[in-house]
Amino acid sequence: MTDGFLDYISNQKRYSPRTAALYGEALRDYYAFVYDGKTPDALSEAEILEALTKNLIRGYVASAIEGGLSPRTVNLKLSALSSFCNWLVRGGRLAANPVRKVYRPKENRRLPVFYTEATLESYFEERAQSRADSG
Repeated sequence: MTDGFLDYISNQKRYSPRTAALYGEALRDYYAFVYDGKTPDALSEAEILEALTKNLIRGYVASAIEGGLSPRTVNLKLSALSSFCNWLVRGGRLAANPVRKVYRPKENRRLPVFYTEATLESYFEERAQSRADSG
């Protein structure tokens, strides 16, 4: 079932191979958490669907955070799981997307990087010098 989803995002949605690989990894991680190391390939369709509950997904998020994953990484994994659930809903295999009811960890905001006037002057001097040397 997960292979069908990965095929769909690769061929229909035209996601990059890297994105499809990350989504596949996220699904394997989730099902390994729920079924003690089993991969989706080793599960029946019923087992795959049974594992998609709000409480199990919350447990997965808590375990991932406690395991040291950053909120950003956990949110990316939740996005992959949510896309999978949306695909199942559209296919009539799932009534609703349980990921929508799960709290997403808050990501730290990155501060913008500012350059000092001296740094900019040095940069432009180096550029001018390299142009003079090559020209």
